[in-house]
Amino acid sequence: MFDILIKNARVIDGTCAPWYYAEIGIEGDRITFIGKDPKCKAKILIDANGKYVVPGFIDSHTHMEIMPFLRSKMPYRTYQGVTTLIGGSCGLGVAPIKKEIQNDWNEILGVDRGIEYPWQSFNEFVDYSNSIELGTNIMSTIPHGLVRYMVIGLENRICTHDELEEMKKIVDTAMKQGALGLSAGLIFPPCMYANTYELIELCKIISKYDGVFTVHMRNESYNLIEAVEEVINIAKESKVKLQISHHKVTGKDNWGKVHRTVEIIKEARSDGVDVMVDQYPYDFSSNNLTTILPPNVVNKQISEIIELFNDKKEREKIIYSLENDITWENFWKQVGSSDNIVIGDAPNSPEYNGYSILELANKYNLEPIDMAFKIIEENGHGVNSCYMSIWDQDVKHIMKQKFTMIGSDSFPVNEGSKCHPRQNGTFPRFLEHYCKKEKLFSLEEAIFKITGLPASRFCIKNRGLIKKGNYADLVVLDYENIKDNTSIKEPFKKPNGIDYVINNGEIVLENGKLTGKISGRYLKH
Repeated sequence: MFDILIKNARVIDGTCAPWYYAEIGIEGDRITFIGKDPKCKAKILIDANGKYVVPGFIDSHTHMEIMPFLRSKMPYRTYQGVTTLIGGSCGLGVAPIKKEIQNDWNEILGVDRGIEYPWQSFNEFVDYSNSIELGTNIMSTIPHGLVRYMVIGLENRICTHDELEEMKKIVDTAMKQGALGLSAGLIFPPCMYANTYELIELCKIISKYDGVFTVHMRNESYNLIEAVEEVINIAKESKVKLQISHHKVTGKDNWGKVHRTVEIIKEARSDGVDVMVDQYPYDFSSNNLTTILPPNVVNKQISEIIELFNDKKEREKIIYSLENDITWENFWKQVGSSDNIVIGDAPNSPEYNGYSILELANKYNLEPIDMAFKIIEENGHGVNSCYMSIWDQDVKHIMKQKFTMIGSDSFPVNEGSKCHPRQNGTFPRFLEHYCKKEKLFSLEEAIFKITGLPASRFCIKNRGLIKKGNYADLVVLDYENIKDNTSIKEPFKKPNGIDYVINNGEIVLENGKLTGKISGRYLKH
């Protein structure tokens, strides 16, 4: 007698093997039977009716753990079929953290300064996460930016020997307590102030524990190739497993460069460097609006930034840099036109949401740069924006590579706000658009990229594959009707085609509707 039995299933097991017909029996939180037995009985029977049953999807790049006590149930992960996610990305996570810097770190993250974290050590973060209702399983990296901030602050300088040793101790302790690895966001302060040597030394600690170094590189535009070479060198010298985050190239002037970076990655892998990538399946990106500002400005508190805006000479310097400088990740120049920057969520000015900066500039009779500054003045670091600067041909070239997996790069947003549709549509879009419509690969290969591959990459034990003894993280997929319904203006529309989601043996989605059961867990590395 099984707790759950799925009958008439076309099983795609997450290994790239061809689908096969079988019944799947679940007892407790584990798969205990895969095969055919007409005598099987169960407390709950699910008739897949010839639809595919696949492993629960693993989101390989998110920021969803930023406030698990506020966004713990994460229903829009479940609607997509996600049962496990990787958090702490881009050096911008929340653990470990010292109590005395929490308010200032919140401002850097673009969240309410007054929010208090009920943990300090990584172990306390794990314990707290397991004490609340988690909508999905979570693993998390150690955020390099937070570690550096605790030791050095926002100072733009090379660390001293003693500071590096302190950072190494923090990283080593967190790895012992179950962290997945180290993440860095080398376009964000204070990560951007670290030199290659600092990152190599920290990654040697990660390598010792077989962890992963996930990195938002220093540049994804004019200096993309040099940025890829730097992180591969870090991996080569430290022997760490390297995961290049949301690999892409932005700005029309740079389209096509990913052909060279793919070759560089292949060459590195041939030389024994363990490097892979993730990406989101869209031809536009998203980030805080303040990331358009030059590095010597974006690292300041919002009150200091406003002071610079109000100083005529300083304002002119900033504008000149935005319009001309390509020595840093200049989003303003990359997009080519302010019509290609769309405001997703301006928390203090919701009337801006869903409109491009050019549309708003015309409405308020301002120059586009002045409009952008106005939005920043009113909303600080917490303005989510979309940047239309990626070529779909580049997206497809990266996606076809065997070392590429899929990550949403999603973060907690309030339902009803406007945001990048990757927040809630990544996995249905990947399956509908790039697998079913564009036919870049078979369905078995597509499922591998979002199940077996990330499970292996991040050492997620007993998940990512449909296998006897594994945890029962499963999706009943109506592939014929899979459809992503999200857009910038309607990012919270549920997909079609995700019929059932089972997480740790609990049915959390039934016939496309939430059951109310919450069964996620924090998974230690």
